[in-house]
Amino acid sequence: MHLIYENLIPNLVLLWTGDFKGLDEGSGQYHLDGAIWEAIGKATAESGSTIPSAYGPRVRNVKDDRAYLTADMWSFWALYIGPVLLHRKFTDQKYYHHFIQLVELLNACLSFELSFEEVRTIREGFIAWVERYEEFYYQLAPERLSTCVLTVHALLHIADSIVEMGPVWAYWAFPMEHYCGLLQRSIRSRRYPFSNLSQTVLSDARLKQLGLCYNIHQMLSLKPPEDAYICGQLALPNYSTCILLPPRLPSGTVQDPQLLKRIQVHFATRFGRPLAAVRRGFSGAQVEAFGRVRRIGGDTMWASSMISHSEDRRDPTWIRYDALVDQNAARRNAPEDYSRGPTIFYGQLQHLVVVTLPAMPSLNLTECTQYVLADIYTAKTDIDGLLDSKMYDSMSTVQVFDITCVQNLVGRLKMLTLSQNSRAKGVWAIIDRSERSDGAIYVPEAEERDSSAVGEDASVM
Repeated sequence: MHLIYENLIPNLVLLWTGDFKGLDEGSGQYHLDGAIWEAIGKATAESGSTIPSAYGPRVRNVKDDRAYLTADMWSFWALYIGPVLLHRKFTDQKYYHHFIQLVELLNACLSFELSFEEVRTIREGFIAWVERYEEFYYQLAPERLSTCVLTVHALLHIADSIVEMGPVWAYWAFPMEHYCGLLQRSIRSRRYPFSNLSQTVLSDARLKQLGLCYNIHQMLSLKPPEDAYICGQLALPNYSTCILLPPRLPSGTVQDPQLLKRIQVHFATRFGRPLAAVRRGFSGAQVEAFGRVRRIGGDTMWASSMISHSEDRRDPTWIRYDALVDQNAARRNAPEDYSRGPTIFYGQLQHLVVVTLPAMPSLNLTECTQYVLADIYTAKTDIDGLLDSKMYDSMSTVQVFDITCVQNLVGRLKMLTLSQNSRAKGVWAIIDRSERSDGAIYVPEAEERDSSAVGEDASVM
């Protein structure tokens, strides 16, 4: 699938910027204004600060640093950044919609399982996309035949490959490309490069054989396992899906009156008791604050109140959470109605707290009980985004939820607009990979990952 990210997407960019083999637009109108493309490149480079490292490496400026973009950078740009930044930037929007159709097909190819009906949809989709490509860019003109590169034709065979060999993740080229990258970095001598390569391959093979023979893979990796104990962590039996991680503030140090009030409101709603009853028994409660929470098998999320904000740090505080919404909340005396099931929300994780409540007869608590709570500043995602994503231009309220509502990290990307409308200038798009695919990512075995990342160089397709 590297043919798409190493060739097809860069070729589309060359066409849009007027740099493809000296060709002009012909009878089309797909060239982007130079100022617009410069702004897109700058916005792409800046997006790394608001997209967590779990989503992959920072994407470079697609205008000035195009030669340094790797396949996984092009992949992330095409699937997530491009659809947002290219919105309404073409003179004729049919070129944008054509690009979005490609993104939808790529997302479909990412599924771990595909039915024959879905494969048929992929086959027909690529056929239609190639036909439109020939209409928009080739324009049925012999002098423009150079636009019909081999990699465009290869799209027609993706469905056949899936039928013969399975989903694309089973034979994608990222493991091979990563290994080649390791070999390339091992060359230290210009005079004897092949000696360096041979020694690296031999040493790597020896280590792998030792790992297989003596079952010491973890020892040879020279890094702690993902589930290794971290000093100061807390795992509660009644919260088996997550682990709280330091930094940690002991009980008595959490003095924010507004936070304590939101916690009391949460328990009043949770137990269906008057707020006054909760306040009376809350004096004996202990409140500890933590800096991070790690979902078992998932992301590590930070509380914004416990993180140092620096210019080069990537934001790991924005999350997706699912919560039940009372359909009768606006009706004063109506019974609660949660029949619609969980609703998806997005927001910034402000605080992570562990509240230890003593036995409280007023709340039907017969023994000391611990609760892990998340204080979340919710975004008003009332703007429908592209590819079923959500957008927001303002924030809503800060509320406390049980930590089981928190699902995963999300990124944000500021919409690029040349409009003078102040509302349009403040619109952000939510980047949520859990809504797009089944999470098909390649995580290099030897790649070092920090505590805030699932895969620093995770690559799709």
